[in-house]
Amino acid sequence: MSFARIVVLQDHRSTDQLYTYRIPPCFSEEAEIGKRVLIPFGRGNQAITGYIAEITGVPPAFATKDIVDVLDVEPVVSKELMEIAFWLHTTTHCNLYRAFRAVSPPGDEKKIRALYRLSSGEECTKETLTERWGAQTPARLRQGLQDKTIRLWYEIEAEGKYKNETRVFLTGNKDHLPDERAHKQRAVLSYLQEHGETARPKLLQALATSSSVLNALKEKGLVDWHEVRVRRQVIEDTDKPRTEPLPLTNEQQNAYETIIQQTGGAFLVHGVTGSGKTELYLQLAEETLRRGKQAIVLVPEISLTPQTIARFTGRFGKKIAVLHSRLSPAERFEQWKQIKNREVEITVGARSAVFAPFSDLGLIIIDEEQEDSYRSENHPRYHATQVAGKRAEQTGATLVLGTATPRIDTYFATQKEIIRLPLTQRVRERRVPTAEIVDMKEELRAGNTSMFSRPLRAALEQTLKRNEQAILFLNKRGHSSFVFCRKCGFVKRCDDCDVSMTYHRHADFLICHYCGKTARIPRVCPECGSNAIGHFGAGTEQVESYTRDLFPEARIARMDADTTTKKGAYERFYKQMRKRDIDILIGTQMIAKGLDFEGVSLVGILMADISLNLPDYRANERTYQLISQVSGRSGRGDVAGRVILQTYHPTHFAIQTAAQNDYERFYEKEIALREHFSYPPFVSLVTIIAAAKKPEPGPAALREITGAMRAFIRARELDYVQLIGPSPCSIPRLRNRYRHQLVLKIKDHDEELHKIVSWLEERFYAKWAKKEVNLQFFIES
Repeated sequence: MSFARIVVLQDHRSTDQLYTYRIPPCFSEEAEIGKRVLIPFGRGNQAITGYIAEITGVPPAFATKDIVDVLDVEPVVSKELMEIAFWLHTTTHCNLYRAFRAVSPPGDEKKIRALYRLSSGEECTKETLTERWGAQTPARLRQGLQDKTIRLWYEIEAEGKYKNETRVFLTGNKDHLPDERAHKQRAVLSYLQEHGETARPKLLQALATSSSVLNALKEKGLVDWHEVRVRRQVIEDTDKPRTEPLPLTNEQQNAYETIIQQTGGAFLVHGVTGSGKTELYLQLAEETLRRGKQAIVLVPEISLTPQTIARFTGRFGKKIAVLHSRLSPAERFEQWKQIKNREVEITVGARSAVFAPFSDLGLIIIDEEQEDSYRSENHPRYHATQVAGKRAEQTGATLVLGTATPRIDTYFATQKEIIRLPLTQRVRERRVPTAEIVDMKEELRAGNTSMFSRPLRAALEQTLKRNEQAILFLNKRGHSSFVFCRKCGFVKRCDDCDVSMTYHRHADFLICHYCGKTARIPRVCPECGSNAIGHFGAGTEQVESYTRDLFPEARIARMDADTTTKKGAYERFYKQMRKRDIDILIGTQMIAKGLDFEGVSLVGILMADISLNLPDYRANERTYQLISQVSGRSGRGDVAGRVILQTYHPTHFAIQTAAQNDYERFYEKEIALREHFSYPPFVSLVTIIAAAKKPEPGPAALREITGAMRAFIRARELDYVQLIGPSPCSIPRLRNRYRHQLVLKIKDHDEELHKIVSWLEERFYAKWAKKEVNLQFFIES
C-alpha cells in the first residue's frame, strides 16, 4: 500500500503543509510526483486539486482518505521544478501554494485539462476514454504516448483554447477553370498551387484581392475552406531569412571559449555598452542547442523583449517561446505548452521565464543582470538570479550574467564563485560616447531657468540638422511632480498614501503612482483659499510638451508607463525607432537598457542625480547604473556618440565615474562604504514591515518583536545579529495602511537567518494578524 503527500492548491496559511492520502490500488501505477490529483478535503470532503509531492510506502499514524482521481498521465510539474518550489518555500518564506504557483502552468490550475489526440485524429478527454476503454485506460494511454500513436497536450477551459482560423485549399476539381481574363481568380489558384493550404486573411493580403474572388472560385468548385484550430501567434516574422553568426572579437572569442569549455559554472560577461554581448549570447545558445540542450534568456523589461525576440528569431526561427506579463493568459499558457512539449528550444522572457519547464536545460542567460525588475515584490519574493543559480546547480546548466554595470554583490562574488569575462571594447571599433557634465546651478546663475541647459539645447539642434536621432531621459513620468500652494505651502497628497500626487496633463488629473488613486486639480488652495496654487517639478509629459514647442518640426515620441499600456506598444516604438520615424525619443528607465538604435548619436540626461537622495543604501549604485546604461544608447552606429548629463551634484563620485565610464573606480568607492556601514554583500538584511489600518498597532507589534529578538540574541549569544528600529517606513502610509519597519542585519549566517525568520513568523504572524496587523518579511541575502 502506498501513500501520497500532497500540496493542496489553497492560498491560506492554515493549509501550508503536506497532506497524506492513501493511493488506491487502481491508481498505484498512475500516481507520480508532479501529477495533479483530486482529493476530498476537510470535514465536508470538498473535492479540490493538489500536486503529489512525495510517495511513500510507510503508513502514517492516523487514518487517511483516498485519492479520488489522478488527473494527468504525465507530470505537469517536473521533479526539478518541484524541488525549486520547496526551495522557494524555505528561502522566501512564502506558503506552499504560492511556491507551487510559481512553477505551475500559467492560469487557473483548476481549469487545466488534459486532451489526447488519437491516431485517428479524434480528440478526447480522459473521462471520455475511460468510458470507452474502462480499466485499461491508464495502460493504453501510457503505451500510446510511448509509441507516439497518442499525443497529449493541455488547455485551459474557455480562456486557454486555441483560436479558429479559416484556411483556403484547392479542391482538385479541374472543371470550370477561369478564363484568361479572370486574372485575380487565376492568381489565387496559382498561389494555392505553390503554397498549399493558406489562411484566408494571409491569402487576401498577399494577393491584394477580395472575398468576392474566393466566393466565385468556391461556386465553381475550385476552392473550398474550413475552420482549423491554430495556435495564437505571439512571435511575428519567424519565417524571415535566418541571420548568420557574426565574427567575434578577440575578447568575445575568449569569453565564448571559456564558457563552452566548462560544464556548468557561473560567468559574468562584464561588457561595456555596445561590446557585442547579444551576439555572444546567440552563439552560446547555438552551441547549447547543438549539444541537444535547451536555453532560457531573461531580459529585465518587457520593452527589451521585442528587440531580443527579433534577434533570437532571426537566428533560430520558430524554436523560440516567449513568456512575459503582457501576454494574455491564453497566450502565456500556449507558450508554456510549447516549452513543456519540447516544441521549442529557447525561451525568451522577463523574470518569470526563469521557471520555464524545460526538461534538458543547458544554459541560462540573464541580460542586464543589475536590474531590480528581476526581484519579485510579491510572494514568493525571489530574485531571478538566485533561482537561475539554483536551477543551474540542479541541472548542471551554465549560468551567464551579462551587463555593463554589475550589481555590487555580483562583482563582489567574482572574487569567489563567479568567473568574470571582460569585454572592454565596442564592436567594429566604435568608440564609447563622450560625456559632458553640466552643472545646473551654473546654468541658473547664467539666467537659464529652462529644463534644458544651453549645451543640451545646442546639441539637439545639431543632431536634428544632421538627421540623427536623440534620446532624452528623465526617470519621472507625468507632467508635474506635485501641486503646491506658494502662499501657505500646501502640497496635494494622496488620501491613502503619504506621497504627493503627480499631475498628468493628458488626463487632466492628479494620480498617485503608488496606489493609482486619482483626484481633480484644486483651483484654489483647500487650506488657505489662495489661488496661488500650481503644479511644479517636471516629468516626461512636460519634457515632451517643452520639446515640441522648441522643435515643432521634429518627430517626437514619449515612452513611459503611460504610453505603453496598450498591447503592442513596445513593438510599435521599437519599429519606429529602427525605421528612424522618430527624431527625439523621451522616456523613463524603460528606454535606458539594452535598446540598440544605430541612428542615436545624442543622449540627454535631464536630472542625472534624481535617485541619489532616495532612502536606499543602493542609491549610489542605481544612479551609476542608470546613467551608464542610458549613456550607452548613444553612438551605436557609425556616428560618434555624445552624452550630456544635467545635474546639481556634478562632483558626486557616482556622477563622475559614470561620465568617465569607470566602473572599477565606482566599485572601489562603493564597496568601501558598504563595508563601513555594514550593508550587503557584507551582511544579509531582513526587513520586517508591520502594516495596519490604524497608526498604533504596527509599532506595538514591532516593539514586541524587538524585545523578543533582543532576548533571543542574548540567550544564544548571536553577536552577528544587529537590530535597527523600529521606525516609520520611508513611505509611512501606503494604500491606507500605516507602515513601520524593523531591520535585522545578519553577518555570514544565511542558514541561521532563515531559522530566525521562521521563528518570528511562527511566534508573531498569527497573533498580530488577529489584531489586523499584517507582518511582511523581506530578505536580502
